[in-house]
Amino acid sequence: MTASKAPSPRPAAATVVITQQPRVGRESEFRRWQAEVNDAAATFPGFLGADVTPPGDAQSDWSVVYRFDDIVNLKRWLASDTRDELLARGTGLFERPSTQHVLVDEPAEEVATVVVSHPVAADRETEFIAWQDRMTEVERTFRGFRGSGLHRPIPGVQSDWTIIYSFASAEHLDHWLESPQRKALLEEAPDFRDFEVHRIANPYGSWFPPSRTGEDGGPASWKTALSVLVGLYPTVVILTVIIAEIWPGAQLW
Repeated sequence: MTASKAPSPRPAAATVVITQQPRVGRESEFRRWQAEVNDAAATFPGFLGADVTPPGDAQSDWSVVYRFDDIVNLKRWLASDTRDELLARGTGLFERPSTQHVLVDEPAEEVATVVVSHPVAADRETEFIAWQDRMTEVERTFRGFRGSGLHRPIPGVQSDWTIIYSFASAEHLDHWLESPQRKALLEEAPDFRDFEVHRIANPYGSWFPPSRTGEDGGPASWKTALSVLVGLYPTVVILTVIIAEIWPGAQLW
């Protein structure tokens, strides 16, 4: 009897979340430039999809999410000459430098999400993790908490630790961010108070989860578009015809 070889574990999909604030009056230029960046990213190996989301409120920036099938392919895109050239061309479109956070895991829900980046000295990592665990335990006691993830630095991509946490709504999120419990935890660890907080507006919106060609896990982007064309368009046409028959004088809308 021949023993079968266990299948190799599937590489974890990698996501980069970018926040950016276009200059007032240059939003149209930004949209055209961003579309060009997205088209360029789609030509790289392992590309799964991109989502561009406008600000959800006055406190949010534009969010751009790129998904690749693994961290190696994501690194190729982030470090490519093609991307560097596009970023150089788009520098004048923004009020301030963009932020970038790389995540290996991806939340499944559309919720109010914050990405926090911490620079941590190598000899303080154990202490930082313990403090972050205490932060998470307190977060869990707040209404609307949906989860959090701690992501280590990724050599060659980013040097900061990244924490992503989500709440059921912006109100729940604000309640935590402004809470005395969070303030007390920040005061407890002054060495870790050098950080950045970025709100992400609906960063992972998609009708279907991303997939790899030929693998399980959800259809590719073209299948999503086809689903809308095949399912939604005929429904609208049929309803229009039916309404016209039973209510001849009805307005088209």
